[in-house]
Amino acid sequence: MYGVMDNLVTGFPFGDLYILPFDPYRFLYSKNSTIDSLVALKSQLSIAQQTGLFVIPFSHYPLVCSGESSNCQSILANMQKYFKAMLDAGVSLYIGAHAHEYERIYPYNPDGTFTRIDPPYYSDGGYLISLVEGVGGSNTDLVV
Repeated sequence: MYGVMDNLVTGFPFGDLYILPFDPYRFLYSKNSTIDSLVALKSQLSIAQQTGLFVIPFSHYPLVCSGESSNCQSILANMQKYFKAMLDAGVSLYIGAHAHEYERIYPYNPDGTFTRIDPPYYSDGGYLISLVEGVGGSNTDLVV
């Protein structure tokens, strides 16, 4: 998705799912960005809602990650508007990466807090479950 000037958010149906990749990179790292990926995400979320399919947005950035990197610690603050838009649209699952680890984050609530609840989680619970799937490219040995 990086380097592409158009279609920073382009969703598509896939069986019972509506897959919604988006690229907030320019918003996060460019002070002079004229591309508003948040507006584009909201527009695509509206389209996705009309399909009646289960919507799964994903991007390079996780909701939050527990790594020691300053990037991990600042992502939530920088991405909060995106996650609010997803919650407003009824999204219940989000997949991000960035950190080279796997994590399932406790449910993220509309008030910006996390709730420690045990699975099973529900798609109509009013919260957002976030997966950090960043094992690709890691130099860490994986144990299967």
